[in-house]
Amino acid sequence: MKKAVLVLASAASAALFAQVPFKLGVAGYSFHKVSLDKALETMQAIDCHYLCHKSFFLKYDASDAEIAEYAGKLAAAGVETLATGPLYACDEATARQQFEFARKAGIKVLVGVPFEMAADGKTRVESDRMLDVVEKLVKEYDMKYAIHNHGPDIPRLFPTAEAAIARIGGRDS
Repeated sequence: MKKAVLVLASAASAALFAQVPFKLGVAGYSFHKVSLDKALETMQAIDCHYLCHKSFFLKYDASDAEIAEYAGKLAAAGVETLATGPLYACDEATARQQFEFARKAGIKVLVGVPFEMAADGKTRVESDRMLDVVEKLVKEYDMKYAIHNHGPDIPRLFPTAEAAIARIGGRDS
């Protein structure tokens, strides 16, 4: 009896999700303690088809063969990677490596935290210099970049959505 109720609930959920005007996915970090195979199995069980990539599933320096294997597993599970991140970059070389990985992996959205180190050498802070680098790479690679805000507990690193919007105002849409 419980299985029949679960099936009915799944069918009802699927009908409701079909009406949602946006894609609902899972942050890869939600699966940081399990394998990619287990993550995909879980996503199939909840009928979720979008995953934000994390480097513990596929390293950013992965070979073409490793990228193809990852893509094959996702395709077999009916899952698509829409984004990767959050990524941290405090120099152009690191940011470029991240964009290059996304290009090779067919990912069109990077979620990141462009930062620089504060004078104390320990604290990460928002960086207009790195936002300039990211904006240049967004145009060069024709990709989207979303700012990952950490919340008010880290006040110098995009603490709110409003803070991120204020920081990127006037930049490439």
